[in-house]
Amino acid sequence: MKTLLTTLGISLAMVTNVMAAADNLPVLNEQNIQKFIQILPQYRAITEKYGEDVSPEETIPTASKLWTELNALLNKHGMKMEEFPLLAQKISMGFAALQMEDADMGPMGGMFSNLPQFKAVTADEKALLKKYRAQLESVFGAE
Repeated sequence: MKTLLTTLGISLAMVTNVMAAADNLPVLNEQNIQKFIQILPQYRAITEKYGEDVSPEETIPTASKLWTELNALLNKHGMKMEEFPLLAQKISMGFAALQMEDADMGPMGGMFSNLPQFKAVTADEKALLKKYRAQLESVFGAE
């Protein structure tokens, strides 16, 4: 259940940013799922490094360093800064949908499954996510 709540938390945090871009979400394939699995731990480490104990006067220089490091990481993997949040959104929502299918969510499951982001994940994409489920659980920090 913690895995489900963690994934839902990540997914719902992104909903606001990506709600209007639901039509622009990438088609999931083995290559971009593998990239996501490689990138996310490094992405998280960079954001955590720059998110700790930043004083107000250091905010702009720190944000600039954060942007530079994240951009370099994504470029190394052949991605652009604007692509990664869309990929993360699609994978997170698809993964959460799989977990809801496995768990008894009752009425809440129906409420979440009607969000456009959940409907944007096809059966073929869910099958790919199932294939990488253990690796995704690991990068999402699931227990």
